[in-house]
This record gives sequence, structure tokens and C-alpha cells, in this order.
Amino acid sequence: MGAGKSVDLQVSFNRSNRFYFTGEQVSGNISINNTYEKLKCNEIFIELIGELGETQDKDKTKTHSNGESTELNHRPDHSIKFLIIRLPLAESDHVKSQMVLSRGHYTWPFEFTLPEFLPPSTEPNLTVYPYIRYFIRVVVDKPWYKLSQTEAFGFTVCPHVDLSHMNSAQQTLHFNKQNRRQLQLEGYLLSSGIIPGQSFSLEIKFQNPERIKIKRIEIAFIQHRSTVMNNHKEVIFVADLPGFHEFDGASLQETFEFPLPRGYIAPTYFFETFWHHQPYPFVIKYELILTIKYHGFFTNFEVSVPVIVGTESNYENQIQEEYDDQNTNQTVDELEPPPPSYESVVNTE
Repeated sequence: MGAGKSVDLQVSFNRSNRFYFTGEQVSGNISINNTYEKLKCNEIFIELIGELGETQDKDKTKTHSNGESTELNHRPDHSIKFLIIRLPLAESDHVKSQMVLSRGHYTWPFEFTLPEFLPPSTEPNLTVYPYIRYFIRVVVDKPWYKLSQTEAFGFTVCPHVDLSHMNSAQQTLHFNKQNRRQLQLEGYLLSSGIIPGQSFSLEIKFQNPERIKIKRIEIAFIQHRSTVMNNHKEVIFVADLPGFHEFDGASLQETFEFPLPRGYIAPTYFFETFWHHQPYPFVIKYELILTIKYHGFFTNFEVSVPVIVGTESNYENQIQEEYDDQNTNQTVDELEPPPPSYESVVNTE
């Protein structure tokens, strides 16, 4: 629930792009512009929240007038708050009395230290399940007979994933596939690990003994996000391999370079949290898909190569500088789906 116009809640972060690595401090100022003559409240506090969003299968039964029942499958929104750090800003001096703020502008500094082992924000798409997101919620807790006011402000969290410490990220991956028409796609991904701004180095050896005309060979870099209930596939980039447009040669061998976009891309990660004593795993992984498209029906075939995305310590500053701050002035309430309010801070008149 957003704050009303009479009380304006704002958060200014110490970084304009709102990008933080795990283990770092998130700091800034909370400001409240009160236009009421007197604003009565029990306390004012903020919370740093990490949230896993997904949908859950839930079976419902509909009973018809003839007495028969039908099973309905419903997927309600569901979110798990795996991180909540509360910081009081102002409260009454006495337990039974309320705090009164006169008309004016109020500012409080805040500072949180992010735990080391947090999953990465799944930007830019926070509207698709499953997702991970972080936000600071400002709460003006009013008396029980009035509606409390809250506002949430999102920011980005990224864990350290150093590929130099991962043997699997240094390996060369070989792939080889052939179909019944003797088309053969063989090659090497020279390194299975990559960080944003680097390039894939892909060595391709293509055999086409029947000289079938190839429309094109497409390369796509795909992010997969998954939980027990949800799976989401997001295309990071897609392009055509040069030299294969309407190709009908017997063979071709070449090395291609494809850059991974700069800026923030969530690293490969596994995370598990618990809710109601049940485990909820969350996985981010990537693959590079090569698809040969040639003339005719049902004739495409593809090769998938797993890829590890990291950050590396010597790359941190570059990520922060290049991270897109288009959401600098955007609150979480402006994004869908909005975070639910707590019953403890929302009262009805």
C-alpha cells in the first residue's frame, strides 16, 4: 500500500544506480514530508527485504448444481521473504503514548550490511515468476483505527562469483551432433565460463556432404530460472552465425566471437530457503544454443552447451559503472507484482 499524498515517503541511496555486491553496506537517508498539522503514529521504521516470488499449484473443487464436482487448478501468487532486517527510526518515549510529528520535513540516515550468501536479483524482468528481488520498505505505523502508510524502494544485489576459483569454468567444451541427412555440427566452446562484456569464442566445423541449402545457423544465449513450481526461460541475446545464410557448401570451418552484453546479468547461482519448514530451491543457469535451420518441414536441429556466468573481483567496478540506472527514481510499488503489506503494519479504520 503506497503512502498517501499528505505524507510523502522517500529513500535516497548512497549509490545512484542502487547496485550492491553481497557483504557491502547499503546506506542512505529516509525522508518524510508531513503536511498534516499533527501526525500521530506509534513508530516509524524501515525493513530491508529479500523476496523469492513464485506461483504455487493449488487444487480447488467446484460443485455443480447436479452434485458433480470438477477439479480446478489455480496458481495463486506466492512470495517468500527469505531476508528481513528491521531498523527503527523513531518511536514514542512511552509505551502507552503515541508519537506526534508536526508539519514539516524529517530525515533519518540508515545503514544495512548485506549478508554474504544472498541470491542475485533477477533483473531486468521482475514481472515473471520465479524472481528474486530486494527492497527497502518504509513504514509509518499509525494508531489501530487508522491506515498505516508504507512505501517500498527496490535495489539490486549481486553475489561474488569468481570464475578463477571454479575449475569447470575454465574447461573447453566439445559438442558434436549429426542428423539423418548427414549434416554434422561439431565444435568447441573454448571456455565455459564468462562474465558480462567478455566474448564467447566458438570454433565451428560444419559438414554438409549432401549440400543441403541452409537458411541460417542461429546462436542464442538463454537464462533459465527455476523453482519447484516455476520455470522461466529468458533470451539474453540471439544472432545468426555469419557465412551460413543460404549456405549450400560441403563444409565450413571457422572461429566466431560473440560478446555477452555489458552491465548486470545475474550470475549462475543455486539458492535454497525454507518456508513453513519446507525447502524452496532457486536456480539460475545458462546455456548457449546453436540451431541449424534449413528448408523443409520439421528439419531444424540444435545443440545445447552449458555456460557459467560469473562476476570476478577485478570486474566489480566496471559492472557498477555500466549498470543501467533507469530505475533510480522508481519505487517497488510501480513494478508488478507489488510486494504484499504486512498485517502487522496495515490497520483498517
